[in-house]
Amino acid sequence: MGSAPKTIATIGPKEKAYAGLFLYRDSEKTVPVEAVSIGYQDRALDSNKESAMLDVALSEEIGSLDVGTNARVTYWNRDLGAIEDLLCRSGTN
Repeated sequence: MGSAPKTIATIGPKEKAYAGLFLYRDSEKTVPVEAVSIGYQDRALDSNKESAMLDVALSEEIGSLDVGTNARVTYWNRDLGAIEDLLCRSGTN
């Protein structure tokens, strides 16, 4: 999101961490998708591995999402409220 995280979200077995998705900006051209792929990155930059991809199908209730060409994800955080606050303050979808 343009700056380094203040701390690294470290979790143990059965613990949770959260990240927010910025799907598109206002007036950006979008395409509907019925699934998303999320890549995990280790602490070292450019450490992504193809095997670290998680494919997530959307539920029938959601159907599809409109996604722009510059979709982004926030840093992982153990506090869901912090992620929700960031998304609300950003004013993006």
